[in-house]
Order: sequence, then C-alpha cells, then structure tokens
Amino acid sequence: MRHGSGVDSNDNNDTPTNATNAPYQFPDIASDIADLPASLPASAEAVVTYTILSTADNRYALASSPSGSLYLAPITTNDEPTPGTSFAAEDSVVLSDASDRLLHIYAPEIAAHGVSRLRVAPFEHMPQTARLMGLAPIDHDDDPATPSVSVAIDTL
Repeated sequence: MRHGSGVDSNDNNDTPTNATNAPYQFPDIASDIADLPASLPASAEAVVTYTILSTADNRYALASSPSGSLYLAPITTNDEPTPGTSFAAEDSVVLSDASDRLLHIYAPEIAAHGVSRLRVAPFEHMPQTARLMGLAPIDHDDDPATPSVSVAIDTL
C-alpha cells in the first residue's frame, strides 16, 4: 500500500480504502452539485465579499503567494489576518484572491492526469492553456453546525 494513497497497490482495484481496508464510502453530494447555478447571475452591480477558506479545524487557510501558487498557511491567533488568505467571492463563489488574480486550472493536466494545479493570475497574464474556475460552497450534510465544503467549478 502506498503511503497516504488509500489505494491498495497489490490489486488492480482503484477503490479507495480506509485504515481497516474496507472500501471508503464517498458522501453523496451529486444532488448538491446539481443545485449549483449554471452561471453567475447577471446583475447590474456585482456584490463582492471577502472570505477566508479554512480547514474544518480552523488551523490552516488557503493562501495565495506573490508567484500565484496556492498553499495552506497556518492561521495566526493575533488580530492580523495571515497574508494572502483573503479571497473574493461573488454570490458565495470564490473567483479570485484579494489582489484580483483569478483562480485557474490547466486543461492539459486534467486531460492527461485527471488533476491540475490550482493557481491565481491576473487576467492579462493568464496562461493560454488555463481554464478559469471558481470554488463554490456545498452544504454536504444539511447540518448548519458543520462548515460547508468548497467544490471546484470549471468555466466550460
């Protein structure tokens, strides 16, 4: 078994497993994803809010670096926010960092590997193979006491 992979490499089965080697049961969020808007609503004025995307335990937050890379940064306990952890959202969908650099992924990486780097860049410096994307909140368990989960939404 590969460390941290959750997939037993001794068989040809790609079913993720947990510590007891029983198949992992993924939560059914298909209906939540189906409820997401197909596009952002057209409005005369966009209402932009700023948010921090944190882990469930509030120990780390998604942060953007000056180079456009994204990483997890420890959340500080003082009154100053951790640099790079503020993201802009429209109708709760995160589209950019606080510096107006847009979230994007790379289509060739998705096609070849099924995964992609998630980065930010100004629109005028967007790589040719990039696809704009957003992070939408999903209430995965209908319990208001638990935080939502952010799901990536491709623009195409």
